[in-house]
Amino acid sequence: MTLTNRGETTATDVTVTTTVSAAGEPLWAESASVGTLAPGEAYTTSRRVALGYLEVLQVVDNDGRVTISVVVDSDQRTQTFTREEQVL
Repeated sequence: MTLTNRGETTATDVTVTTTVSAAGEPLWAESASVGTLAPGEAYTTSRRVALGYLEVLQVVDNDGRVTISVVVDSDQRTQTFTREEQVL
């Protein structure tokens, strides 16, 4: 994931919280403190999500689909991005 500050001002105290869920039930979540992003500056990260047996069963029961929600929070604003992915 790449987060880019497309605004004209510096974003301060930026945190990114990612949640993976199936049928509305959270399976995995993680937060990262990004800090400050100047205009045009980007932050890139990737994570490997490891699910246990019970979490995998929840995905199977949800027709192999998960919902990925990313909340970007800063002193200036909060924005949420959500998408659904077929993983099985």
